[in-house]
Amino acid sequence: MKAWKNCILFLTLILAGLFYFSACSKQEDVEHEYLIRYSLLKQMTVPGIQSFIQNASQVYSALDSLPADLRYDVSVYLVNYPVNFQGKTLTASGVVCLPEAKGNFGIISFQNGTNTLHDAAPSRDIFNGLYTLIESAASYGFIVVIADYLGFGSSEQIVHPYYHRESNDLAVKNLILAARELTNESNIQAGCNGNIFLMGYSQGGWATLSAGKYFEETAPSGMSSKAVSCGAGAYQMIPFSEHVLSLVTYPTPYYLPYFIESHRQNGMLTDPLSLFFREPYASRIPGLFNGRFSGDEINQQLTDTVARLVTENLKNHFTDGAEFAGLRNELDKNSIYGWRTEIPVRFYHGTSDDNVYYGQSVLMHEDMLRQGSSEENISLYLLDGLNHQTALVPWGVTTIKWFLSLSAP
Repeated sequence: MKAWKNCILFLTLILAGLFYFSACSKQEDVEHEYLIRYSLLKQMTVPGIQSFIQNASQVYSALDSLPADLRYDVSVYLVNYPVNFQGKTLTASGVVCLPEAKGNFGIISFQNGTNTLHDAAPSRDIFNGLYTLIESAASYGFIVVIADYLGFGSSEQIVHPYYHRESNDLAVKNLILAARELTNESNIQAGCNGNIFLMGYSQGGWATLSAGKYFEETAPSGMSSKAVSCGAGAYQMIPFSEHVLSLVTYPTPYYLPYFIESHRQNGMLTDPLSLFFREPYASRIPGLFNGRFSGDEINQQLTDTVARLVTENLKNHFTDGAEFAGLRNELDKNSIYGWRTEIPVRFYHGTSDDNVYYGQSVLMHEDMLRQGSSEENISLYLLDGLNHQTALVPWGVTTIKWFLSLSAP
C-alpha cells in the first residue's frame, strides 16, 4: 500500500550506520509451549534511535512531539512460534523487541498494513523505516512485537489469508505469548508485566480490533489488554465492499482479488474467479499473489475502473445474488461488529482517505456505543484533510504517546 511504501522510501534512507547487526542464533533454555526458537536480528542504541527520529522528523513533523526521554538500548529478535490453521500447525514468525534493562514491561503489539511481498515481512525487511519507528518504542520501556502474519516469514509456503480473523487472532496472541516466554530465558534481562497495548493501521487497524476483542473475551492467564488503537481500518466488510463496488474508480484495486483469491487458495471459498472478475484479470489473478509482487506491482496488472475489473453481475447483484452468498458469508464471518468493551478503544481515520473510506470508523464507533460501550472507553478521531498516507505517522505518534500516558507510574 502507498502509505507504507512512501514512508519506507524515506525512512530507510536514514537507517544505515545506526544499528549493530548480528546473526547469532539460540535455542531456548527450557521447553516452551509457544517459543520454538529465536535469533538476534539487530541492536539499536539510544543515540542511534535519537538520530533516526531526528532525521525522520525533517519530513514527518509529527515525530517532533515524541517524548525525548528514550532510556534503553533495544535488541530485536526473530521469533518462531506455532499457529494452528486449517487443521495444521504452522511455524509462524515475527519480531520481538526488548529493552536492554531489568524490570517488567508492558507489550505493544503492532499489526502492519496490507502486504503482498514476502521480502517486506517485518522479520525479513529489517531496514524498513516504518517498522524501525515502531520498534524504537521499546526504548521507552515496552516490549514491542510485530507478527509477520501467516503467509509471510517462516510460513510463506501458504498464501496469506487476507482478512481472516481466526488466523489473525492466533498469530497475534501466540507471538505475544512467545515473547513472554522469551523473557524467561537466562540471557534476557527484560521481564513482562502482562499488560498488552494493541495498535495497527489499515489492515492492521482491523487486525488490532479483532485481536482486541479476542483478548478481552479469552485473555491468557496473567495478561490483560490495556488499550487498543485502530487506524484507518475496514472493519465491516459487506458495507465496505458495497462502497467499493459503487465507485467508478478505486485506487487500490488489488484489495478485491486479494481477499477472494487468498480465501480460495486456502479453501474458504470455492467459486471460480470468473464469477467475480472480468478477463483478462480473472486469468491473471492466480499468479499475482505468490509473494513476489508488491501491491503497486499487482495494481499495474489490474485496472482501477471498477466496472472493467469486476463482472457486471457482481457489481449489480453483490447484495442479493444467490451466487454470491458464499462470498457474503465469508466477508461477514471475518467482519467485526460492536460489543460492550471495558477497555479503552480509539479509532483514527483521515477524512480524505480514498483507500479505506472513513465511514468505516464512524460505523464501528457507533456500533460499539450502540452495544453498550461507554463514551469514556470509545473514542473517534477524524483527522481532517488527511488521507491514507498522510494520517499514518500522526496516528502512530499519537498512539505511542497515549500508551506512554497509560503506562506511567
